[in-house]
Amino acid sequence: MKRLKVSVGVFLILALIYFMTMHILISSEIENTPVDNADYAIVLGARLYGDMPSPSLVLRLDKAVEYLRANPHTMVIVSGGQGKGESITEAEAMRRYLEKKGVLSERIIIEDKSTNTKENLEFSIEKARKNGASEESSFLIISSKYHIYRSKLLAKRIGFEADVLPSEVPSSVKAASWIREYFALGKSMVFDW
Repeated sequence: MKRLKVSVGVFLILALIYFMTMHILISSEIENTPVDNADYAIVLGARLYGDMPSPSLVLRLDKAVEYLRANPHTMVIVSGGQGKGESITEAEAMRRYLEKKGVLSERIIIEDKSTNTKENLEFSIEKARKNGASEESSFLIISSKYHIYRSKLLAKRIGFEADVLPSEVPSSVKAASWIREYFALGKSMVFDW
């Protein structure tokens, strides 16, 4: 019985250290101020309800609209495939939203094959290169606050530097999103190379 208590205690201490470390890492990019006039802004997809962006995705898109209005030469890559329960791709829903908000269609590049963050970034970079991006091109990743650190980490592993622009997270999903990200970041650190 004593051995079990010690094992449980050690497990709880290690779990606490893990979650604290993940929280510190994730929080380190939240107050980032992005560079102006990035060549490409990559908006990472999030859940749709049928063909409508979820509240999390709306906040990412609104942050993108704000940036694109202030930086009229920046191209935007909307990145996300079609998930379960979604009637169109996330990229298509994002394109429609941005156009309704006044972003010109010629500024929007669609990446609609990705199924996870690593693919979002890999496939978006391929699209940017096909559009004329070079080694000197600057990139900005727009995503939810909790998702920014992992996105920047994966971009670096894929082989490009990116600035980040965090969007808010709806209060209804904030706790669940952060907890899920603690595990996703750990998985990416070990497996996403």
